[in-house]
Amino acid sequence: MDPSLATCALDHRPAQVEAHAALLPGAFVPVIVPLDTLPARQRALLLVGREDLPLDVRVTAALDAEQPEAAWSEVARLTAPLASVRRLEAVLTLWAAREAARLQLPAPTGGVILAGDRSRVRLADDATGALSDVYALLDPWPWPRWCGPVVAVIDDHAVPGLAGADAIVRPALPLVRVRQDAADKAGIRPAFARAFCLLAVRSTVPPRTGWPAWLEQGLVALADARARDEVVSPRRMRELRHATGARGIAAALAAAAPDARLAMAICSPLLHPDRRKHLPALLDLLRNGAGSEGALRVAYGMTPETLALDQ
Repeated sequence: MDPSLATCALDHRPAQVEAHAALLPGAFVPVIVPLDTLPARQRALLLVGREDLPLDVRVTAALDAEQPEAAWSEVARLTAPLASVRRLEAVLTLWAAREAARLQLPAPTGGVILAGDRSRVRLADDATGALSDVYALLDPWPWPRWCGPVVAVIDDHAVPGLAGADAIVRPALPLVRVRQDAADKAGIRPAFARAFCLLAVRSTVPPRTGWPAWLEQGLVALADARARDEVVSPRRMRELRHATGARGIAAALAAAAPDARLAMAICSPLLHPDRRKHLPALLDLLRNGAGSEGALRVAYGMTPETLALDQ
């Protein structure tokens, strides 16, 4: 009998898949098929979703098959910095560069691509300064949360393929939209800082229902203040918490739309140099279903009562 008949009845379901080859059931004997010989979509079908394979292999397979949403789903559960996974950062950075070229986006400046008519040169310092502000504020955050530059679309400028999007949260070439009418006497830098901070928070594997409003709003308010070069006075934050009282703080922790100033007063002590190391633990607790009060108590040893009386 012709031995080649062994390959005539390949099953599409592999008996075993490794990073570079699949072992497929044949008519008589298993057949080893190098994955790089398969079409991209078939390779993605075999690799994507396989938790036993390296993350960079799964993401590469999805991106090669032009299935970016599948790739982002693979990365979505990674709470550690993207650079902690071998080769993942290189894979995402390469995709970001190719996607930026495909969309004909301008060259990045300081980690930011400014998309929007002739405003780019004038706004570049504000945008890059705001991104630095956010990096400094969220120093204990598991950076990086994205690879390559972030796209900041100015006003109603239309980016081909991204028309109408105000924000795209993804681990490569994320996007925010910043409107120049948001500028005030401090300029537009605070608006960039607010957008970049919210992007960073929402890129950090949020709970199923999203991060608590007090955390998002408080961090964004702190980023805004930093971009304005304002000193956030611990004494004034403490006075606000004391005036609000434990009951008011507890209500803010549970509120869907807490007062932004109070949210900032709650977040401010969490980022104190002596305490900020506990922030990753707080995020993990919230991510795994703990309530705000319980997460603060376990991660920081704080309660609404101690926040109201914090000296």
